[in-house]
Amino acid sequence: MKHPSVLSVRSFFLYPAFILLIIVLCLNSSFVSKSFAEGLVLWYNNLVPLLLPFLLISGFFLPMIDWEHPNRAGCLILLFLCGLLCGYPVGAIAIGRLYRNQVISKNFAHAIMPLCNNISPMFLMGYVCNQYLNGQINIITVLAVIYLPQICYAVLYYLISKTALHISPFTLSEYAATRNESNAPSVIENSITTITVIGIYVAVFSVLYDLVIACGGNIPTFHILACYLEITKGLSELSVFPLSSIQKTALILSVTSFGGVSSLFQSMHILKDTKLSFVRYTFGKCICAVFSYLMTLLFLNYRI
Repeated sequence: MKHPSVLSVRSFFLYPAFILLIIVLCLNSSFVSKSFAEGLVLWYNNLVPLLLPFLLISGFFLPMIDWEHPNRAGCLILLFLCGLLCGYPVGAIAIGRLYRNQVISKNFAHAIMPLCNNISPMFLMGYVCNQYLNGQINIITVLAVIYLPQICYAVLYYLISKTALHISPFTLSEYAATRNESNAPSVIENSITTITVIGIYVAVFSVLYDLVIACGGNIPTFHILACYLEITKGLSELSVFPLSSIQKTALILSVTSFGGVSSLFQSMHILKDTKLSFVRYTFGKCICAVFSYLMTLLFLNYRI
């Protein structure tokens, strides 16, 4: 239970921030509505066709698992397939399902979240590589730059946490599994709900992105940091940013590895009832993004 003083300090900062945000939005209603509409267009054109089919596929396959006697190896294979091939936040859905049903431990879930809740290869090759990299770096190197830091982070995090806590490789989660799913929504209802929630997050962070850009003026640091808020707008901004081709490519792959704050919130919305740590997930994504950036710089400078 949280101490009352902690809650009062949080309230002291939260309510003024909320009031200030409402005032800013009211004074800039046309700006906000335009940014929100742009975010919805980005979501509809780029995410719905790439993500909705995978939401439906995963929605059909996950309920087929016998949660009373799950095949752990098969569940982990399905988790990695969903997380690496289907895109945000399908991996989060699979992680949440396996954690709730005690197939994986909390530490294992935290270790693999940056890796198994990722952009899809379709988005990476069809969108990022084709539209923004312009042949600066070959696809094998792109895959290495994106996935190697995440694989290393997952292995190191799990080994360190396992050693520190003296747990067995697959200690059951502390989360009580819920077996009764008779009243659960259908696959189609779940998928439509999830894709709609994603659209709301994309639109909200599109507004935040434009606000940061407007407040930052001509300061390059604000523009670069804003790119990490929402990946589709961020990549578009970086592609025309006045930087060297090497710096631009490194930042594009760093943002791609990170996935955007919008994607983090989408994933944690999916996992909110599991009590998995948003801070640890965000920390993992930040570490992987930094190493993706450094690896790209090293490769491109070494090649030259």
